[in-house]
Amino acid sequence: GPADQRNQLYVHLHTLPFIDVLDARPIMTWVGEKGSGKTVLQRSIGRFIYGEQFAGSVMPDAKDDFLAKVSNQALAFLDNYDDGVGWANDILAAVATGAGIDQRELYTTNALHREVPRCWLSLTSRDPPHRRDDVADRTLVFRVERVEGGFVAMGDYLQQVTVHRPLLWSTYLDNLQAIVAEYRDRDTNTMSADHRMADWAIFAHIVGDALNITD
Repeated sequence: GPADQRNQLYVHLHTLPFIDVLDARPIMTWVGEKGSGKTVLQRSIGRFIYGEQFAGSVMPDAKDDFLAKVSNQALAFLDNYDDGVGWANDILAAVATGAGIDQRELYTTNALHREVPRCWLSLTSRDPPHRRDDVADRTLVFRVERVEGGFVAMGDYLQQVTVHRPLLWSTYLDNLQAIVAEYRDRDTNTMSADHRMADWAIFAHIVGDALNITD
């Protein structure tokens, strides 16, 4: 339900700075028809993290361009990812699992270079094409419905994030300190989870406890 999704998003946003303690990195996916606010929600997160200069992008046409994107950005956003391509699942899986991708080095005959994407990924889609089981199991889905009763201008909506960004970051940093303290007090070796991304699920549970999110 909506409340569960809000709690899940709140928890997930607080896991982003702790990428070094996680092997699994779920792909945040906003799913809904056009006019449901997917792009606005994703851009709001991007503006909070990166500031006013943030701009989303569509799925690159070439594999190398996509690999470069997820290899050089800590949090990468893709808008309107509705048309699947065969090579995309391998990179999505690498992002979600922390696996490396081998590529032949340019201007060599057979020398290999291993690229390890160290990135969180967020995308919007009306009909997600990434359904290969190892990718689907590592997708964090947020379902949104078409906005009823009139639309608000995107610029005005995003400006609210800019205006309140200092206060948001002040609260966010205080929360991160609470999470660090909670994490230091917990023995993760004794914790388990039913989720396939166990290390992420365990850490998300710690975040929820630190932020007093019980549902």
